[in-house]
Amino acid sequence: MRNNDHKTLMTEFDNLTKAMIKSKKVFESNGGIPRFLVRILCDLEDHVYGCLADKPTFKKLKPAQGRALNRMKLSLKKFNDPYKGIMAEYRKNPVISESDASSSSSSSSSSSSSDDSDSDDSSSDDSSADKKKAAAAKAKAAAKDSDDSDSVS
Repeated sequence: MRNNDHKTLMTEFDNLTKAMIKSKKVFESNGGIPRFLVRILCDLEDHVYGCLADKPTFKKLKPAQGRALNRMKLSLKKFNDPYKGIMAEYRKNPVISESDASSSSSSSSSSSSSDDSDSDDSSSDDSSADKKKAAAAKAKAAAKDSDDSDSVS
């Protein structure tokens, strides 16, 4: 998102949506959409609407990039519709560490996650990007494991 290559971003978003649609049953059986995917959807939505709001920069884009950005906006609007409630909940409390996410799934109290969110606000964006990459890698590995177990059965 930092280099404003909206065409590539659109391609990757299409891949993500296809993977999420294929994994819908897995999400339902495991308690809903994972938090890192909600974070990605929210960040992507913020980025797209931010780019569209900056009219001078939008007008300087190459035609293919501008079309990709507009297409991304429409795709996001359509794809995020079922997740509006989850995304609104995430926007209320966007910062959560991975240790809190794993402990909250094992029924921990919600007060510990709100205390830790204050300390996470001072962390840099680079560490959150690293967390996103690590979470995406874990999800990919989990999806691969579930595909392998399905083919064996």
